[in-house]
Amino acid sequence: MRSIAILLLAACLSGCKEDPLKVITSKTVDFYIADTCVKAVQFLAIDKYYSDYPIYYIGHRSDTIKIGKRYWRGCTPWVDNFLLPCNWQYSDKTLSIIVDTSIKTNSPVEYFSDDPQIVKDSTINYHSFLLTIRNISDSLIYMGRTFSLFLIHREAKNKNGEWIKIDKNLREIGICGTGEPTIILKPNEIIVSKVKRYKGDFVTDFRLVFGYGDNVVYSNIFKDSIDQRTLDNQIGE
Repeated sequence: MRSIAILLLAACLSGCKEDPLKVITSKTVDFYIADTCVKAVQFLAIDKYYSDYPIYYIGHRSDTIKIGKRYWRGCTPWVDNFLLPCNWQYSDKTLSIIVDTSIKTNSPVEYFSDDPQIVKDSTINYHSFLLTIRNISDSLIYMGRTFSLFLIHREAKNKNGEWIKIDKNLREIGICGTGEPTIILKPNEIIVSKVKRYKGDFVTDFRLVFGYGDNVVYSNIFKDSIDQRTLDNQIGE
């Protein structure tokens, strides 16, 4: 009888055990990326005027870079190097920004809220592209504060061929950096992030812009879709 009870307990425990996340490996231009294989189910809404660009990896390039979970405050060990002298000049001589549309992945957003409009402790997995930023200079480069890319926003071309700003960076929406880590990119190091994609049927050119004012660097131009109404509602600085 005791043996049967032990077997039943073992069966219950094994049934409660979560299945490990599957990992898929994809080839970028410079390295392989190993990421958790979770199905993306949603696109950004047309009225979403800001988008989080989470940091998944900072460091030197290697043959294979493993990501999966984004960096989180309180969960990711970090040394705050805010006293180090850094370059605040952004150009195509200091940063290389590449959006790889051949790697279609997911970018999860987790909600922890008592708001009845939001399912408590829920996760939404957005359709996304892989984003890589590399320091191509010989200096340390200041990338902002928080575990996301602080100084980056997106532009798209309208039907007249004009570049239209379609989201704001975290600096513009007033995210407080107090207590957040200072992100510094060393020479030849890279940051791996993801670009959440917008919902829509209008296919056009996109680019990312890193920096502020005239002190900016652009990514490669890439194709994606968006709702035409988003381009009609141009947002200001």
